[in-house]
Amino acid sequence: QSLAKAATAESADLYIAHYLAALPAAAWAARRYNAKLGFDAEDDHVGELLDAPANRVEIAIRRRIEHADPEPLELEEYSHFGMVSRYMAGASRLPFMPIRSYFESDLPSVNPNIVGVISPFDPNEKVYAVPPLNPDVSIVHVQRADAEGNAQIWGLVGCQKEAAFAAERVIVVCEELVEPEVVRADPNRTAIPGLIVDAVVVEPGACHPSYAQGYYDRDNAFYLEWDRVARETEKLDAWLEEWVYSLESHAEYLEKLGDRWRELQRVGEAMSGQVNYGRYE
Repeated sequence: QSLAKAATAESADLYIAHYLAALPAAAWAARRYNAKLGFDAEDDHVGELLDAPANRVEIAIRRRIEHADPEPLELEEYSHFGMVSRYMAGASRLPFMPIRSYFESDLPSVNPNIVGVISPFDPNEKVYAVPPLNPDVSIVHVQRADAEGNAQIWGLVGCQKEAAFAAERVIVVCEELVEPEVVRADPNRTAIPGLIVDAVVVEPGACHPSYAQGYYDRDNAFYLEWDRVARETEKLDAWLEEWVYSLESHAEYLEKLGDRWRELQRVGEAMSGQVNYGRYE
């Protein structure tokens, strides 16, 4: 089952892609149902480490925001931790989440949903509150999952768990489908339980051009090339037609990458140790 088919299987008002490779599928679903589209990729830390290749993804987004090219883009701006806090509030079904990180920031002046509040326990202490985020559909990527949707992640886990628990529907995309015994043998890696998962999509390489720890590396060359492609609407449209719209599957996309993809998969081995849970009878 392809990621695009899974994303369009449910009608929703809001689709959020939590990593760059899921963005086309989320965009197709949003277009089909005339819904809103959200993008909260871990690689899109705008303004951090300006020379990092991963920050090249912001160019096309900035062009739409700053110049309405090719059309305006509605933006509700938060810091990265502000977005994480919104997912945390949504996952906990709280009305807001208090955070400290907006002191000496201009963001509260341009976003009325970032609200200064006084602590109910200390009238001299002020924090900021952000509203909960509860997506209709969250698409998250993991290294492995079983058929019931029990999903395991290792390495940098981001806020995938919070994004999943905050959503009404959850699509898990995994590098490989494993037997339940594999999941039960290492239970603490299970970040997302199957009881909240609506669909499992087995799509190896779905994180490209980002990485999946232990499966393939980040494609820094892609981000550098994207810097050139995304600066002009015509080049971007041509790239999307060649690399997204004209391809039948993600497997075809990876095959088109050729040797470049095979090189990214040469990550070697650095095995994690085993622990003893004990046998209690």
